[in-house]
Amino acid sequence: MNTQVRRRSAAALTALGIGAALLLAGCSKYPDPNGLTFHPEGTKSGWMLEDYKNGPGETIQIKEGEDVCGFSKDHTVLVRMLPRPTSKAGYARSGIVGIDTATGKELWNLPSRACNPTDMIDGVLYMSPNQWYGESPISDMDDRNYWRADPKTGKQIGQPYMVADRAQFFQVLGEHDGSVYASVNNGLVVKATDGKIDWQTDPPQESTDCVLIPNGKYVGCATTGDLGTYKVVDTSTGKLTVPETPKSGEVASIEWFSDGFSLGPQSYKDGEATYFDYTGKKLESHGTVILPGAPAGVFYSMADAKERNTVNAVNAKGKPVAAFDDNGVKFFPSGAVYESYSTPDVQSSASGNTVLVVDDNEAKFFDAKGKQYGSAPAPGQSLEIIDGVIRSYDSATGAGVLVMPKK
Repeated sequence: MNTQVRRRSAAALTALGIGAALLLAGCSKYPDPNGLTFHPEGTKSGWMLEDYKNGPGETIQIKEGEDVCGFSKDHTVLVRMLPRPTSKAGYARSGIVGIDTATGKELWNLPSRACNPTDMIDGVLYMSPNQWYGESPISDMDDRNYWRADPKTGKQIGQPYMVADRAQFFQVLGEHDGSVYASVNNGLVVKATDGKIDWQTDPPQESTDCVLIPNGKYVGCATTGDLGTYKVVDTSTGKLTVPETPKSGEVASIEWFSDGFSLGPQSYKDGEATYFDYTGKKLESHGTVILPGAPAGVFYSMADAKERNTVNAVNAKGKPVAAFDDNGVKFFPSGAVYESYSTPDVQSSASGNTVLVVDDNEAKFFDAKGKQYGSAPAPGQSLEIIDGVIRSYDSATGAGVLVMPKK
């Protein structure tokens, strides 16, 4: 991850060096994880489902070229995108489909449509005109309408959340107090309520990725990587509290927190990071810290970045459930150890009663005491949690599996 407060993951620790990771774990100057509390805030849908306490269940195969958009809130329907068409004749066989997770039966389809996990937020699928394939026909009704779809039926919910010209790129950032926030064409931020645009920012100087901060008061945007720009938008007015500012010199990486942001050295370089609140007020500077991994849409507080630690995963209340140890992964509060010579990915349910360790292409399930009670194949090189469900896949092709919890 390209941030100075580095979310701890197998990939990050491999980049830092396995020896460095073990040195961190064994060094006595780091605090006992049992005495630490972090402050994660944000969506709850990113945490692994509590149903995994019963062990892994059926696996759903995802073919090359397909994508997973998300699940209905009750996880009875999977929304998936079929492979993109390679010719005009293929448009009718492409699109988005709703699949019954129990039977595999197709429940509905939206031909010529596209989607990805960022389009599904809290059990609602956000549709936009740019999700049509370029040369496929688009109706007059859909040419300007941005609407919500029920993942169980594929049908529209209520009125369009926005009416606007078709964008080249469009991403919903979230919904807060009845308003939808979105990024248009990589960094032009829009607020829309009841189908009308309340405000929009000026087009960005550089393409940026944007996030809606958990309290809904600010949107932060920054270019991925060590170059580009960053800015902060006040969602009540649409004004910039931090103007679009070029990254320069040692100010290269951005980390967004629930209560502010930091500017730090280039990715995977040591050095001090400087912290600001969302009005742009400078607060303090201190060394970089590796934070535990967290689900997509979850943010830590700036206070969590002050103390170096070895914690790899926490529960939704911020209590450590696992940390890297000289011999592998150590579970808390029990102290049990899973022995491994690699740096496995570790995920937790919101309660911390189920901990997932992915090692040697296998998903291994542990209870809160560190006792393994189940396993499932995890053949992909990448791992993510989508609406609480485990996905293991090949990042180049998209092929892989969804591991459902046992019912």
